[in-house]
Amino acid sequence: MKFRLNGREYDIEAALQRPTLLMLREMKIRTGYGIKSIRDAAPKFQDLFGGAEGLSEEEKEDLFMEVVDDPDFLGVFIAVIWLARRHAGENLTFEEAGDFDIDSLEVVDDEPDPKDGPEPDLPAPEPEAARPGRSSTSRTSKRASSRTSS
Repeated sequence: MKFRLNGREYDIEAALQRPTLLMLREMKIRTGYGIKSIRDAAPKFQDLFGGAEGLSEEEKEDLFMEVVDDPDFLGVFIAVIWLARRHAGENLTFEEAGDFDIDSLEVVDDEPDPKDGPEPDLPAPEPEAARPGRSSTSRTSKRASSRTSS
């Protein structure tokens, strides 16, 4: 998952997969939240950012109000933003990481992995009768000649 803040993009997954020990220690000391807190809040993040598709504007607003009304979730949310911004090379405090207009935060859709996408459509093979200039004898003779030449 990625987010954009004031025009700059940050990668949360990269920050969570490769944090430095000093970042983790500083995050825990300054915020009281660690990786376990982030993992425990993951379902709420998924609800807020991934599960909002297909909801009406009113339902999205209700979901947003529910999660941002939880002080622990907000603390973890700021900790995640702080960690991602620190991972991106910004040297800022926890307070600075959370001091922004919420409307300037934008969740960036993950690009689908090309390996996970559908296979390209290949043309269907032509039936034997539709292939001009091919006969069963020519195919047999090619196989026989390739076996003898090996």
